[in-house]
Amino acid sequence: MFLCEFAKDLQIRLSGRGIFFRAVLVLGQFTHYELNGMPCFFGTSLVRACRAEKTLQAIGLFMDRSLVLDSDIFKSVPFDDVYDFVFITQGLNMLEDLWGGVIDRFELEETDLIYLLVPELLHLRELSHFAASHEVERVRQKHSNTLKMFRTRYPRTLGLLEANNFEFSVLCPDAKWSEVVARYPESYSFAIERRDIY
Repeated sequence: MFLCEFAKDLQIRLSGRGIFFRAVLVLGQFTHYELNGMPCFFGTSLVRACRAEKTLQAIGLFMDRSLVLDSDIFKSVPFDDVYDFVFITQGLNMLEDLWGGVIDRFELEETDLIYLLVPELLHLRELSHFAASHEVERVRQKHSNTLKMFRTRYPRTLGLLEANNFEFSVLCPDAKWSEVVARYPESYSFAIERRDIY
């Protein structure tokens, strides 16, 4: 679950930047150590994850099906015969499951759900943009395949967004969407303690 949390944090940090990732969780032998300050890592699980990453034609977090029983926090759906697609979008889970895609302002803002939702909604909007307009067909297809996974999990929410050109106000007309959206992409310069250029 900590690896899923890490992927969720990474997705939030990439929101609004037009940068996507694909990650694969597998279980197996893995060795990691440093030799004269140089990180060294190898193992069958690393090879398996690297090979899988090249074949999965979508974007986001994937988990070997044998691990799904241990995943009781993040929902997933089968992607192929071996891997599940993992939904690291917990704000969207609440919006879809509790409110059916439309939420009142009090529930959205007073619970701070808006701060959890905005990076996830930005991610969906960017996926949709690249699925429709990326210049490389293979890349468009990966984004399109990912959107299909989101449509299975969030049919009402994503249906509303797609029908309204991803205007977040369709989910809650009087919420302070623009104020929260303006925070993205966030600057993480405060976290840089040292930068070495070689």
